[in-house]
Amino acid sequence: MISIRHILYFYIIVTILFSDVYIVVPWLRPLTIMNYMLVIVWFLYPRPLIDRKIYQLQQIVIIFILYMFAINFFQNDFQKTFSLLLSTWPIPFVLSIFSKYPKNDEMIFFYAKFYLLYNLIFSILQFSGISITSGEILSKIPFLGVDRTFVDFGAQGLRISGATSSTIGLACMLGFIFILFYYYRGGKLLSSVERKIYLAIILFLILLTQTRSLIFALPLVIMVTNMMVSKKRTKAISFTLLGTIIFVILVYLALPILMDTFPRLFLAADQDGSIVHRLQANVFGSVGTFYLSPLIGVPFSEALHAMEVGYEKVGLFIGNYFISEVTHHNQIAYYFRYYGFIGLALFILLYVKMFKVALSPHKTEINKKIVFAIILFHFLYTLSHNNKWTMDYYLWIFIALQLTDYSKKIKKGKRL
Repeated sequence: MISIRHILYFYIIVTILFSDVYIVVPWLRPLTIMNYMLVIVWFLYPRPLIDRKIYQLQQIVIIFILYMFAINFFQNDFQKTFSLLLSTWPIPFVLSIFSKYPKNDEMIFFYAKFYLLYNLIFSILQFSGISITSGEILSKIPFLGVDRTFVDFGAQGLRISGATSSTIGLACMLGFIFILFYYYRGGKLLSSVERKIYLAIILFLILLTQTRSLIFALPLVIMVTNMMVSKKRTKAISFTLLGTIIFVILVYLALPILMDTFPRLFLAADQDGSIVHRLQANVFGSVGTFYLSPLIGVPFSEALHAMEVGYEKVGLFIGNYFISEVTHHNQIAYYFRYYGFIGLALFILLYVKMFKVALSPHKTEINKKIVFAIILFHFLYTLSHNNKWTMDYYLWIFIALQLTDYSKKIKKGKRL
């Protein structure tokens, strides 16, 4: 019989290699198939006790999914309703399978290394002027297609996207892997030499993404994590501050070169049309939703109308004119606009429970730091991007990380 170990390795490889392609039709994706494969595994293989906090987190995820399904069923179109249900329903099972596997730390480190090296190949090609992604190559295979090709940002300078077409998705994963390797100071899963090499590669790729929310969020995340989790807070905070100061000095010295090579990093807020657009959409849309339907939110078809109502109430507060185009670059605003105060309350409860999972008493300090920092980074990152907990399946893989001895896990739990 095929072991869970083999299934998880297969899952990781396929989801990385085929993350940007679909099979025949856009809604049929290898990632979706792989997620439902884990659902089948969940039913077929023995299900041992898991951490009670993981079990509680799963229940919140399920309640949230069912609530979104109900709201979409009554307010939005049929396709939107069931496509969201199909894509989000495997999340609790993905978390369960990775949480209960005795050596999930090996799986997660394999995932991080393989993802980084695979995307590094395409990042180097893009940096060299060869604008291609993995999806574009795989789409040449019969029955496979790709949504988007490499995106040229023109005046913003080169922004690599790695194996996929999404610079934002790559940047988010780079943040996760940086945190993982930053706190894991060398051991059986990652030697000291490997760690330094990987961190150097990650920092290089981070710079090439020109993603400011990633660059500015990481020092803050590490500082907050050290304050909240580290037993030696003073030493940890001092080390982080020193590293940040050195980084700022190096950036200042290299400023003339950086401004010419990475112009997007130095755009002022009022000069960046994307920032103006996001702020307008989130503020106007949220205010409009508050007046139109604060409890359960507005339908997706009414999103622009909600923005217009908000614009009438607030007036122009940023930019030179009202941009009448909907965007979803903020998780908090997104769940309030389309699911109201109930959805926002579930969203807050979800993240609170995530942090409780990260800080479980039986976890080692390094485990707490990694998972806490990743959750905090994801939260901050999605304040200015279109990533959501329902889309970023890899968030749930990292939350499952367990660096402690599996035999020492607390005995209290729920059988799934």
